[in-house]
Amino acid sequence: MIPAPVLAEGLRKRLDHFIVEREEGKELSPKDRTLLLAVLMSTADSLEGSNLVTEYSGRCMYDATCVGIVCKTPDSFAFALAAACFDMNEDPRKIQALLGTAAQDSMGMRTILYWPRLETNPPRDA
Repeated sequence: MIPAPVLAEGLRKRLDHFIVEREEGKELSPKDRTLLLAVLMSTADSLEGSNLVTEYSGRCMYDATCVGIVCKTPDSFAFALAAACFDMNEDPRKIQALLGTAAQDSMGMRTILYWPRLETNPPRDA
């Protein structure tokens, strides 16, 4: 198993240039990218059977990929996210505003919540 700090640094480097707010056409600040990554990693770590995904392509994303979390239920994610925010002394409303609205897909016994605005690879040309 890869130690969490090494994994976090690898993910941070991978996501550093790609996470953008497509809806508003501006990039997240490096501070906000790091904060979101830390909160999402903490959330995924606290949920049994959950994992952070950095290259999920959901419906109507046209091969673009984004950040997501595989979890048992959206409710379990919501509680874990709030707990992670409080553990990190962050306002959950601020994190929710940075994340934006999640989309979700069923994966059989689990659900993936993903944020198309947290894009890691752009969509293919039409």
